[in-house]
Amino acid sequence: MTSPCGRVTIRHDQTAVGQGPHLVVSARSEEDASERWRTSVSGAVPVEFVSTLLGTLAAELVADPDHVVYGIGAEPGQFELLVDIDAWNHFETSGLSGFISRDGQAAVIGRPPNSSAPPIHGDASIARHVAASPDDLGHLWDISFTQQAPDFLMHAVVAKTLDPRPSCAPRRSRSPRPSCPW
Repeated sequence: MTSPCGRVTIRHDQTAVGQGPHLVVSARSEEDASERWRTSVSGAVPVEFVSTLLGTLAAELVADPDHVVYGIGAEPGQFELLVDIDAWNHFETSGLSGFISRDGQAAVIGRPPNSSAPPIHGDASIARHVAASPDDLGHLWDISFTQQAPDFLMHAVVAKTLDPRPSCAPRRSRSPRPSCPW
């Protein structure tokens, strides 16, 4: 699916066979230009996280498409992440920083551009990574953001991940469908 302006694309990555569902959101300065930024969603990501990602993207595309693609325009100011210190531990090691859940089964990881840490998933362009790997299930899901991905998009997903409140969804959702600019 491509936005009306032809600069933002949401697609299933056909090459990721065997890794579960794999959704890729990418932005370009124009339809045929090379990718400016990318967000990859793979595995059994909770639907609330995917909904937050796509809902935030859709709302911002309507409000300011250049902000989505180029990161220019109105910024809401400093982003604030509220972290429950009883549920998450902060870490900084080997060129990476972020939070890991107290049970060690989920992590929010940042890798600065000049980090000495090995690239996340072998891709040096990935700057932020959110993942869950429960001991009894192995790797369950992850969401990755490249360096140029908009901070507001990353913040929406990371804030949802770090929120200690359980996500409660009814068996059948009667919530209104989000409006999508395409």
